[in-house]
Amino acid sequence: MFVPHYFPINTVSPVGATIACFRIGDGGEAELVENEPSGEWTQAVAISPNGRFLASSNGTSSSTTEDLRIFRVGADASLTPLLTAATPDSPLDLAWFSDDILVVTRTQNGGSSVLTYRWSEPANALTLVDNEPSGYFNSAVTRHPTRPWIYTQDSGVFGGTSVVQQWEVSASGVLTLLATAPSQDPPLAPTISPDGRWMFSGTGAFGANTIAVWSLDSQSGAPSEITESGSPFVSDGDTPYRTAITADNRFVLVGHTRDDTIRTFSIDQESGSIQPTGFSFDAGPRSSLGPFEVLGGFLIVLKDANDPIGMWVFRIEPGGELTQIGSLHSTGNRRPEFDIAVWSPPASPPCRADMDADGASGIGDVFAYLTHWFAGLPNAEFDGSPGVTIQDLFDFLEAWFAGC
Repeated sequence: MFVPHYFPINTVSPVGATIACFRIGDGGEAELVENEPSGEWTQAVAISPNGRFLASSNGTSSSTTEDLRIFRVGADASLTPLLTAATPDSPLDLAWFSDDILVVTRTQNGGSSVLTYRWSEPANALTLVDNEPSGYFNSAVTRHPTRPWIYTQDSGVFGGTSVVQQWEVSASGVLTLLATAPSQDPPLAPTISPDGRWMFSGTGAFGANTIAVWSLDSQSGAPSEITESGSPFVSDGDTPYRTAITADNRFVLVGHTRDDTIRTFSIDQESGSIQPTGFSFDAGPRSSLGPFEVLGGFLIVLKDANDPIGMWVFRIEPGGELTQIGSLHSTGNRRPEFDIAVWSPPASPPCRADMDADGASGIGDVFAYLTHWFAGLPNAEFDGSPGVTIQDLFDFLEAWFAGC
């Protein structure tokens, strides 16, 4: 687990911004491994799907370019710097689409864009692949958990319109805009449920006090706000902003920036509508609540103001309650206020031939793989080299005949 610090190089912190590296035990115990220097004003972090690389972006006073960094992640969660590159100002968010394609926002008031870079470990290089306009003020990007899509938002509060956008990302990183869906209230930081069915966003930072919910079409992935089921939903908290969804898809946890509470809402599995459970956590005085994220059965929460600052770990109970584990943990630097990245290794090595995810190898896997192979999707890459080729098909068949 990784926590960036939004801080300059000065007498308080001679090394400037750092990224705190934590290990979270099976019982929720937190161990701070190290703080790796990361320039100045580090604001976003993302870990690759295979857990091997961490990307970070910085937000200084520059109006031209900012730093984009790549680190290797060690088995003990330590970081080794690999590359510092430049990306257009301001990279407020980033996400790995695959193990070698990184998506970065260029947030500009009046004309934002979304960029893709190809990461090459052998060459130790990031290569710009695509740069597409993404609205008036796009500050967030999120990846679909299983399909080749990303989603961006345009808040509409400074101009333009309030929308969410769906993009297809090719195996090489080329972006194609697939759908644009209106949002009743300004979408701020959308998150997608682990099963890929629903997308949630707080909308309260600019006057609304609601939580928006979109359904994602099971075939096309197109977003559609579930207005017929009540979206946007009014929150009892003050100014809902960040959201996180539990691993079992049953609850959405919503952070509120004015009353500094996290409140849990149950998700109707048929309609996507949400209902408050009545359970909440109060982070303290105004501006105390920072980013939070679900890691397995735990919720990791940052307290980014009003000393002491640090990190809490909570167990998410079956009814949506939050049980604190231990005390507030120091993150080792000031202002852990913008982002958090979590990763958990798979419980066991997956069977790569099980393309239809039924737990066994069968003829359905062949049909599923061929669909992905002809479409050139990332999960059709089997030989470890970039691009989908005939060799990937041969390697899949070898794995399929070996069985699961």
